[in-house]
Amino acid sequence: MKVAVISALMVSVLLIVFGVVKYVSGNRAASQMEMPPHGYRTTPIGEDKTPTSVAYAAIGNKIGKFELVDQDGKPFEISKWFDKPMIVSYIFTACDIVCPAITGSLASFVENNKEMLGRDFRIVSVGFDVKNDTPSAMREYGENFVDNFDNWVFATGSADVVKALSEKLGIMYKKTDAAMAMNAEMDHGEMKMDPAMMWKHTMAITVVGPGGVVAEQVFGTNYSDEELAKPIKKTLKN
Repeated sequence: MKVAVISALMVSVLLIVFGVVKYVSGNRAASQMEMPPHGYRTTPIGEDKTPTSVAYAAIGNKIGKFELVDQDGKPFEISKWFDKPMIVSYIFTACDIVCPAITGSLASFVENNKEMLGRDFRIVSVGFDVKNDTPSAMREYGENFVDNFDNWVFATGSADVVKALSEKLGIMYKKTDAAMAMNAEMDHGEMKMDPAMMWKHTMAITVVGPGGVVAEQVFGTNYSDEELAKPIKKTLKN
């Protein structure tokens, strides 16, 4: 009798252990599947599309003409810079962690690779919170990272233009659920919410090759020189 009871207990324990191992393994596999190839986790913005899949699907897109407004309030046609490779980043000026990290990492890369990039390498940072990312706000933001705006434009534009350009680039952004809920309750101008908590967006920058073709997406918020140099060198060879 005792032997039978002990055997039954051992079987039960084994089944429980097997179930736990299977559960942990399954969840670990699921977690790994959610990770982009570069190892950075992104949060799905839409039900059917993730920022990573949308960004990669945009590779090969030809951007075309989009007239933005630079940090001085002057028209800026992005296609005029299509003669050379460049980097495009999407930010919002109220962001206090992710966007400054991305922009600061880009600034460090440019500083460390002047010889490789040459004098005229270009970057465009686009503010997508168009109500608040005014030209003056973009200038104030940009002055934290550059001494002049000759080769690095901090641009904004109409909501339609900024959105259409982001779709060509494969960059997604939208208001957070909390911001949407508050919008439903009161006028945007009366919102007391922390502006930094209002948006979520793809944590990536886009390398654009000559001719305005999307060449590569680099994910994350801090980039090594190698991560950025490799796709840029590739566009220079093509």
